[in-house]
Amino acid sequence: MIELAGAREKDFVVNITKLTKAVNQKGFGLIMLYDTEHDSKYSLYQDISAVGEAFPISSKVYKIASRIFGQKPKVQQIAIIGNTNLEEKDGTKGVYTLTITKKFEQDDILNLNGKEYKCVSSEPSKDKNEFTGDDIQKQITSLKTLIQKYENSFDITTTTSTIVFTQKIAGQGAIPTLNIKGTAIANIQNTVKEKLLTGMIAYLNQIRDKYTDPFFLVCTDNSDDTIKRLSNWIDTQEMMYFVTSQNLSAPKLVRSENTVIMYHDDINSYVAEGLASYLATAKVGGVTAKFKEVKGVQEAKITTSQLSELHKANGFTYIEKMGLLQTTEGKTTSGEYIDVVMGAYWIQFKMEEGLAYLAANSEKIGFDNKGISQMVAVCNNVLKRAAFEQDIILTDKDDNAKYEVSFVPREQTDPNDVANRNYTGIKWTAKLAGAIHKAVVSGILEY
Repeated sequence: MIELAGAREKDFVVNITKLTKAVNQKGFGLIMLYDTEHDSKYSLYQDISAVGEAFPISSKVYKIASRIFGQKPKVQQIAIIGNTNLEEKDGTKGVYTLTITKKFEQDDILNLNGKEYKCVSSEPSKDKNEFTGDDIQKQITSLKTLIQKYENSFDITTTTSTIVFTQKIAGQGAIPTLNIKGTAIANIQNTVKEKLLTGMIAYLNQIRDKYTDPFFLVCTDNSDDTIKRLSNWIDTQEMMYFVTSQNLSAPKLVRSENTVIMYHDDINSYVAEGLASYLATAKVGGVTAKFKEVKGVQEAKITTSQLSELHKANGFTYIEKMGLLQTTEGKTTSGEYIDVVMGAYWIQFKMEEGLAYLAANSEKIGFDNKGISQMVAVCNNVLKRAAFEQDIILTDKDDNAKYEVSFVPREQTDPNDVANRNYTGIKWTAKLAGAIHKAVVSGILEY
């Protein structure tokens, strides 16, 4: 069973969860390989020999890993997860039943998950977590209202002698710990065993809740149905999905800015997976995915008319041009260029990290013009880096980055936003640097 992580929460329109002085940075270098032929836990592998020790060398997972590790420069590591239970099935919510067999007397204390509830003779204070009642049923009714404030993972119901904790989401919420100070007698039992949701997408959600490092997803199953399922899922994530298909029409299955589909007639080519490996080590947003060599892959067998139709559907392949093997395009199935999508993610992640770091390492970000200017400075810094370090944003002939940042001062901010500590006044625009994929050169010969 996969241990579930806490919910991910967004502040500043940024993913920030329980900020500490150190802020984890999201990277682009980790590929997650989903193996549908073997069950295995999330594990990191530093080279192909380590993969060979864990999986048969004849397996798809080994062959894909070999293509990924075979690129130059080589990725530092890959993550492999394995799940053969691909059918989506509902889980079973765990149920825990607290039974009181001897009522609480005055000053007895029920400690539930570290929270103390005190029994009093009359006029209980909810603020002090006090309950009352001259018999078990009345005490349970009084306790229910208090417990509901704190046990957010459960739906709380009661009978004449029990308090029943039912998981709101299957697998989330462990059996409550129980301790009693006084003469009362009670116990808690697991009356219905929990069972997690199963299936390809349920498994991915459980993995993603715990492991947020991977940016690229590849899979051993490249069937049309799986492509549609994984593409739909990837659109809910801040990730990209790369897949090689033997179906020329596969790119027509989905329209996703986060999905890249390449065609190759050789089932063992794994050319898209190799391209993901190249991009995992390249300058994020600063390289085009077109014209790239994928080590170990031969030319795809495809006609000129087929290639044209493939490109119209926002797919691409791998052929030889001018004596060089290379990718024929560099787009996602939405029609957007891969480097643009990755560049946008780079800016997003770095701004989120910068604002998170500012919040974590300040007493507070004041809701005043000084605090706003600190946030603006973070955005300016990231956009400059996007221009001068990553080649995502255009620079002009004078070497000035082509972007603008505007903000709303505190005096013009909606009072409700101030009261809710929610600032939405920073806006920016930037010109993409782009890349040249085609060109026409005109010349004149003279005597």
